[in-house]
Amino acid sequence: IVTIKHPSLVTYEQLYNDHSATLQCPCSQISISYEKFLNITYILHQVCTSDFVSPKWLTYLSSFDPTLVPSWTETPFSRDFRTIGASYFQFLATFCSLSQININNALNVFINTKFINDHVLPPSLFAQQTQAMIESFIDSTKNNFARTLDWIHITFTTSYFLIGRNINFL
Repeated sequence: IVTIKHPSLVTYEQLYNDHSATLQCPCSQISISYEKFLNITYILHQVCTSDFVSPKWLTYLSSFDPTLVPSWTETPFSRDFRTIGASYFQFLATFCSLSQININNALNVFINTKFINDHVLPPSLFAQQTQAMIESFIDSTKNNFARTLDWIHITFTTSYFLIGRNINFL
């Protein structure tokens, strides 16, 4: 048995290529945070960074006075969207914010999770495990957000049922 303490990555890879069946490489540190070897970034839908969810746009819509809309522009099939647009765009802004909070919270938990192993893994196995961890993170983040949306839906449905059809409680 030959012992090489603290081999470089290049030395380990060469030894692995030459002696993969018999190579043993115990780790001096058996746990490491994912953030030490993974860098995860995300991009929300473009609408979440657009002017349509900006405070300036929301303020503009909220300050619109519907009494200034000429009555001749109102027909049974058309309306000035500014009369109801503020609530729609505010909902969209809240949805984007909730999405970002959900992802950031999940990401903070994920990057502080420890990868634990007492021997160095072959590169292909390490890549497979890393990919599986990332896919699990994405799936669990989606599922958590879906549960949040389910609770919002239940809240609205319950409010609609308890308060009645003609009253906008929430």
